Amino acid sequence: MKIKEQLKKFRSMDKKELEKELNEKIADLKEEIFNIRFQLATSHSGDFSKIRQNKRMIARIKTIMTEMQTVKK
Repeated sequence: MKIKEQLKKFRSMDKKELEKELNEKIADLKEEIFNIRFQLATSHSGDFSKIRQNKRMIARIKTIMTEMQTVKK
């Protein structure tokens, strides 16, 4: 699924369901970043551009979470 489609899906979800889903997604992305860094440290080749992509996705998710908190107020 493309990034914009994912973001639209996240924005259309129920708040509690969304918060749970986003926290799981962040945890998965952080784990993937850790694994890529581990590969880098052990001299295995890997797709290091995924680190940047994952960090950006985490930032997008956190932005959506912040948007939701401001809407609540």
